[in-house]
Amino acid sequence: MTAIVEPGGCSHRVYMINGVRVEFPAKAYPSQIAMMEKVIKGLQRNHNCLLESPTGSGKTLALLCASLAWQKAEKAKQIGAQTDFGSQSLENFAEWEHYTRGIGSKILLKV
Repeated sequence: MTAIVEPGGCSHRVYMINGVRVEFPAKAYPSQIAMMEKVIKGLQRNHNCLLESPTGSGKTLALLCASLAWQKAEKAKQIGAQTDFGSQSLENFAEWEHYTRGIGSKILLKV
């Protein structure tokens, strides 16, 4: 887990779960981490998941953070698979800085 403090003073945590970088707005409860692991594992295996947890345990937040992080990782894999950057120069690509909650992640767009 890594804690990140943004310029505005807001902080959030980053968890690596099953190879997926999950950003979480606070320190996750152990039950939320377990739920995120199950969600990501189910998505990676293309399985359905039935998740149960008591009211107020943070199910919605854990589900959203995990599924959106997995989706972001899958899109990054697809972009990497479609463009072999090892054998191509970046002359045909424009670099675009995309900032999500103050964290920069670079996305390469074909021009």
